[in-house]
This record gives sequence, C-alpha cells and structure tokens, in this order.
Amino acid sequence: MRHVLVGAGAVGIAYGWFLARAGQEVAYRVKPRHAQELAAGTNVYFPKKRGVREPIRFEGYEVLTSDDEVRARGADVAWLCMSATAMRGPWLEPFLAALGPDTTLVMLTPGAEDRRYLAERFPEERIVAGLITLVAWQSPLPGEPPHPPGIAIWLPPLTRLPFRGPAARARAVVDALNGAGAPAGAPSLPRVAKFAGAELTDGGSLASGILTTHISALEGAGWTFAGLRKSPLKKLASQASREAIAVLAALQGRRPPLSRALVRPWTILPALRLAAWRVPYDLEVYFRYHFTKVRDQTAFSMRELERLGHDRGMPVTHISALTRAVFVDLAEPRELEPTPER
Repeated sequence: MRHVLVGAGAVGIAYGWFLARAGQEVAYRVKPRHAQELAAGTNVYFPKKRGVREPIRFEGYEVLTSDDEVRARGADVAWLCMSATAMRGPWLEPFLAALGPDTTLVMLTPGAEDRRYLAERFPEERIVAGLITLVAWQSPLPGEPPHPPGIAIWLPPLTRLPFRGPAARARAVVDALNGAGAPAGAPSLPRVAKFAGAELTDGGSLASGILTTHISALEGAGWTFAGLRKSPLKKLASQASREAIAVLAALQGRRPPLSRALVRPWTILPALRLAAWRVPYDLEVYFRYHFTKVRDQTAFSMRELERLGHDRGMPVTHISALTRAVFVDLAEPRELEPTPER
C-alpha cells in the first residue's frame, strides 16, 4: 500500500518507520525548506533505559513538497500527523483535494471535534481515527548524554496503537502496521496495532481530558512535579479533569464513567511519580520540552472543552479557571500549517 504522511515530526517519523518496516511504501509531504534534511534520512531510537541511545537508520522513503506531487504519486492511505491547531490551516483542503477517490484518511490529531472538522471537508466514510499511545520525541532531550540527533520511540509495555472507523478501512490500516518486524533494539511486540471497533464519534479518548488539564496545571506549576504538589493548581486540575471527562462523554453520546470520581490529587500525583520512575527518559524534561512546543494545542483543547461544555449547559467553571490561570497570555490559536518537529 502507498502511504503519505503529513508531518515529519516525532509522531510522523514513528508511524512512518513502523509502516516502512512492514514493507509499505512511505512518503512524507513537507514544505520545500525541510525536504533536503528529511531526504537524507534520520535516526530512530528505541530506548529501554536512560542514557546513550543506539541508533537505527531510517531512510528510503519519498519526500514530496507539493500537492501536485501527492496527486501524481497517489496514496492508498493519507496520515495527518500534526496538532489539532496545525490541522486547521489553509493547507488542508488543497491537500485533501489531491487525494484519490478511494484514499483512506487517518487522523492522529487529539482534538475533541477533529473528526467533525474533517468530515465537513472529506467523505466521513473514508476517515479512520488513531489514538497515539506511543511516546515519540526528538532525542537527545535537554540534559541527556550527547548522541546523534534522531527520534526516540517508546511503546509502554503491552501497548498497541488502536484505530477505529469503517471496519474494512480501519482493519487495512491495522494490517499495514502489523507487518512490522522487530530489529535489534526495537519493541519485541510482533504486532503494534489493533482494531478498536467500527464506531467513530467526536470526543476522542476520555483520558485526554485528564492529560490536557494536568499538563496545563503542570505548566502553571513550573513544569515540576514537586511544584505541582505544592500548588493549588493540583486540586483545580482534578476538578477540571472531572468536568472534561463529562464533556467528552456527552460529545460521544454517553454518560461519564463512574471512575471519574477517582480523579483526585491523591490518585493522579502518585501515578505521575510511578510513571516518572518507569519510563526510559526524564518525564519532567519531556513534558516541558514537548508541551511547550505544542502549547497552542493545549490552550486550544482547554478552550474547546470550555466551549463544548458551555454549549451543553454543563459545568465548566474549573476548566475556565484553569485556562485563565495558565493561558492568560495566549491569544486564540492562529490557523497554522503543519510544521515538522525536527
């Protein structure tokens, strides 16, 4: 199958690597100024512990710099590997128009209304949604031992990459990824993706409500877990999380799970400490590095949750308070083109 990925940052490189390892034809659509660097290839890393990484070379993919090249090459699957804010740019509709009449569109963006936004511009019956459960980042992170730059990819134990949407299309995407082998240093899982059901709704993952609110609070606390533990934002984040879960559940047409009552500082903060101990990188450094780069998306997601809840007459006072506390300096997000995180 022929795949074209828009966005050659950490996420785009990670998914492209798995596809290429599975024998798929991979191409990246990038701006001309990024083409030469990307065409030279990149290093990928699969860290198992902190420290110096052992690179695996990733090259041999095509690099496309115009929608005309996308149209001429053709694509069975097109992947959107960027933030929710970057997706909402003037580049999107010309790119979609360059796709063939049977191309599957895979959205990896995390916005609550991203499916609806795309469905207004592309046939909904050809959209598949993927949930990013891997962690990918530019390596080395600040403070790590020097090593050749590249993209580090970490799949938490027993993690798969879930996809949902029209059954035949979602299964084809899953099968494309599941052909990936496992070279030395790569994840030992022979299958990296799974079919998560045909239902495709707005709202995304309810867990995104917990992540978005707590990342916001962590920024407000200076990007340290110790600072968050001492900050009043820790309680506000848990309150906002419970509101966010209710809003996202309503968007999916279901009741919020009873488990949202367990989202409290005394559950979330120990979970963060456990995660920081288990991951093969400095979690505080990663959070600061990654979420500072996509700060406009976090602010967009918080405002989106606030608006969606308000429109439905749902309580969002804590979401509003957290947004004002952290993002008071940030204007409404601009429409941006996807920029590779290189």
